[in-house]
Amino acid sequence: AAEHEFPMIYTIEGEFIERIMAAFNQHEAENLVKKLRDAKLTKARQGLHAVASITFGYEANPEVDGDWKIIKEEADTIQNIYRLFIDGDFKSFNQFVKVVNEQGFLTEGKEWLYGNVRSLFKNKIYIGLREYKDKEESISVSVPHLKIIDDNIWEQAQIKMQQYSREIIQEEEPMFFLLKDLIECFECKQKIKGKKNKRKETTIGIYQCDNCNSVRYGKEILEQEVINKANKFFNEILSPMFKEFLSR
Repeated sequence: AAEHEFPMIYTIEGEFIERIMAAFNQHEAENLVKKLRDAKLTKARQGLHAVASITFGYEANPEVDGDWKIIKEEADTIQNIYRLFIDGDFKSFNQFVKVVNEQGFLTEGKEWLYGNVRSLFKNKIYIGLREYKDKEESISVSVPHLKIIDDNIWEQAQIKMQQYSREIIQEEEPMFFLLKDLIECFECKQKIKGKKNKRKETTIGIYQCDNCNSVRYGKEILEQEVINKANKFFNEILSPMFKEFLSR
C-alpha cells in the first residue's frame, strides 16, 4: 500500500515478483531477530544486563551501559529478610511472607508477595553471579561487585527452602484458561480475564471482569458450557444433509 512499493500486477509475473519481495522481507526479519539475540548474548557474556527489568536491590550504573549498582537501603532489606528466614521457624512459606510484611519490609513501596520472596531466594545475582538463558545457550558470569548475600547464608537459605519444596511445586503448577481473550463482559464489553483464586487450602480458577466485580464465573462451569454449545454446533453442521451438500 505504500507509494514506494512495486504496483500490484494480477498476472503470473506479478505473483512471482510478490514472492521475491516476500522472501526478502522474511530474510530481513530473520536477520533482525538474529542481531537482537547476538546483542543480548554479547552483553550476557560480559556480565551485563541483557534483558528484563532491573532486579530489586539494584539500579542502573550511569557510567557503564548494562551494568548495575547496589542500592544500600534495598540491600539491607534483602539481608534482613535472609536472616529472618534462616533464624525463624515457620509452618509454611506463606506464613514467612506474612511475617516479612508484618516486620515492615517493603519492595518498591509495596508489600511482598509470595512469588517475589521466592525469587529473592532463587536469584543468584545476590551472590554475585549473573545468569542468562535462551533456547540455545546458558551463560553464567561472576559479578562480585553486585554481591549482597554471603555464600554461607545463601547455602543455609537454599537448604531451608527445601522444607517447602512441595508447597512451591504446587504453587508453580500452571492453570490453563480455555477461554482466555475470547469472552467479554456483558455489561462493560471489556475482555474477561482468567484468574486464580485461593479458597482455604485450594486454588480454583475463575473468569472475572476487572471493571464489574459482580461479573464472575467459575472456570470449570463456564468452560464446560462453552464446550457443550460447541459440540451442539458441530453436530448440527455435520448432519447427514450438510454432508450431502458438501459432497455435491
